[in-house]
Order: sequence, then structure tokens, then C-alpha cells
Amino acid sequence: YKTDLQDNNPVFNLVTALKDYNFKFSSNETYGDNGVIIKVSGTFERGGKHGIEAAYIKKGLYLWQIVAAFPFSEENKKKALDFIDSAVIDPAINGAKPETKE
Repeated sequence: YKTDLQDNNPVFNLVTALKDYNFKFSSNETYGDNGVIIKVSGTFERGGKHGIEAAYIKKGLYLWQIVAAFPFSEENKKKALDFIDSAVIDPAINGAKPETKE
């Protein structure tokens, strides 16, 4: 992925993949020293209500796509968000230096 993530191609791909399943979503973008992060949160219907949480992290030439899909419940949504957030703060992904104890 040598192009800017600002064109939301990963989000477009997700929306396209779920368009036949009544996909409703929101997304937000953040920009910082560690690149661009786009988070997507939504629901879709496929044999019942399902949730999806995703993060697309672009730093340099790298693009990480982290997606969690689950049978919808508030408990499952919280677990999916915890999973996504743990990936977003992972130093191996975002390039931040890990904290060290002195």
C-alpha cells in the first residue's frame, strides 16, 4: 500500500463486502506520529445480528488490518473493542518504543 490511506479504500472494501447484509457503521480517523488509524464500528444481519469492529493502521509502507466479527451483544462488543485497542497500542504495530522499567 504505497498510496495514502486517506481515500478510505480498506473501509470501502469492508462496506462493499457487507453491503448485502444491511451493514450500518461509523468510522473515525486519527493522525499522529505513529501514522494513520481508521477505526470502524458497525452491525450487519446474516442469520441474526452481528457486530464488527475493525482498525486499519497505516505507517510508512505498512498497512495493518485488524478485524473482529462477532454475534452481537454488548459483552461481545466490549471484548472486540478490547482486542482492537490492544492491537492499536501494540509497539510492534504502531512503532512506539515499549516502556522499560529502570
